[in-house]
Amino acid sequence: MESSSPPLTPKEWTHTMKHDQVPVLTMSLTRPCFPSDGKTARIERYFDWLAQHWIDRWKTDLFANACRSLESTSDTGSVCQLWSASLRFTVTYWHDPIISIRLDTTESNGTSRPMLFCMGETWDCSTGYPRTLRSFFPPKSYGWKQELLCNIKAQAEEQLNSGESLLDQNCTAIMERTFDPSQFYLTEQGLNIFYPLYTLGAYAEGIPVFTVPFAVQSQA
Repeated sequence: MESSSPPLTPKEWTHTMKHDQVPVLTMSLTRPCFPSDGKTARIERYFDWLAQHWIDRWKTDLFANACRSLESTSDTGSVCQLWSASLRFTVTYWHDPIISIRLDTTESNGTSRPMLFCMGETWDCSTGYPRTLRSFFPPKSYGWKQELLCNIKAQAEEQLNSGESLLDQNCTAIMERTFDPSQFYLTEQGLNIFYPLYTLGAYAEGIPVFTVPFAVQSQA
């Protein structure tokens, strides 16, 4: 029987770092926590590593930048803004045993536009192994990648033609050149393919996401 809820709980972590007794960087992270026994133990180890990876980045590179910002503002007599970093997750798909998770990271220096990062993670909880994008297409569908690219490029062209999109005019060529099969997650509507911030357009476009219905991948 399929479980109505995924086998995870949120695990939160917060911390503030100071330079010369002045708070310069506040960090908050909420990650999925899986049972550490059985098949999900491997998934739990991965998300534990992933969380530590971001924490290490914030405590080194981001903290160093925040400290330099404080020293710079001290020299000029201006006010230093508090830097911040956060990571949040959303379960976008759960059909036992398949779970898909979107993780969003934000890093801000308190003044300019924050940097946004997106990750997609899809796992089989019955084996404890990740599912690749290729695994959602039939074994002998050799043209799966081209079929998928044709679909999402058509979506981008439709958005451009509508006049409401901030995508670059040459975004379809960029989509093909920069396509990364690890950048996906599942929803009830299908495969969600995303591109990093600034890859296809202006900052205001955000993280571009294109949904490929499951019916398309079953026919590829």
